[in-house]
Amino acid sequence: MLRHGPRSLLVLAIAIVLAATACDTSDEAARREDDVTSPAEPYVLDISAASEGETRIDVTVTTNLPDGALVHVFASRAFRYQQGEQDIHAVNLASQEVTVIGGVFSLTLDLDESLLPLVVGPEEFDVIGIVSDGVTVCAEFRTGEDLDGQQRQPDPAVVEAVGSFGERLENSPGVKVFGSATANPSNWLEVETSVPLESPVLGEIVDVQRQAPTVGPLQGFCAS
Repeated sequence: MLRHGPRSLLVLAIAIVLAATACDTSDEAARREDDVTSPAEPYVLDISAASEGETRIDVTVTTNLPDGALVHVFASRAFRYQQGEQDIHAVNLASQEVTVIGGVFSLTLDLDESLLPLVVGPEEFDVIGIVSDGVTVCAEFRTGEDLDGQQRQPDPAVVEAVGSFGERLENSPGVKVFGSATANPSNWLEVETSVPLESPVLGEIVDVQRQAPTVGPLQGFCAS
C-alpha cells in the first residue's frame, strides 16, 4: 500500500489543480475558437440598383457583415472587339468605398464613360464590335493583404470576425477566391447586378472608328 506524506500530498494537489486549470483553459479556448470560426449564419451581400437619368445609378446594399466592414461598389460597361471575337472586356465607369454601419447603405454612382472611346485602336481588330446595353454594378468585400502587406480591411474587429484572409467566408454565398496562385489566397464576397442603360458615348466611338458598334446584351463582370 502506498503512503503519501504531507509534501507528497501537496505536490499531488497542485498537479491536480494545474491539470484542471489547463483543461478548463483548453476547453474555453476551443469554445472561443468555435464561436469565431463558426458564425451562426453565413455572411452575405445583397445588391439592388436602378438608373437615375443617363449617367447616374442608385445602389442599395444590405449585409450582415460587421459594422466597420469596408465594401467597394463599382460600375462597368462590357464590350467586345469586332463581331465574332469571344473575349469580353470592360471599362470601369465609377467606384466608391463605403463603411458598413447597421447592415445597409445606399449611394449614387456618377458614371464617367470617357474611357470607352479610348479603347479603340488603330488596327482593324481594335474596332469595337458590340457594346453592352446595360451597366454591371458590383459590391465587393475584400479580405487578405494588399501588395504592401496591409490588411484590406482597416478595422481590426472586422478582420477578427471574418479571418485575416476571409477564412470564415468560405461557406458564404457569392464567395470568390482571390489570388489562388499566391501563398495566401483570400476569400472575398462579390455580388453583381445589371442595370439597363445605353451608353451616351456611342457617337464618340463612331467618330473614332468610323463605324457604329452593335448595341446589345453582353454578360458583364465585376471590373474594379
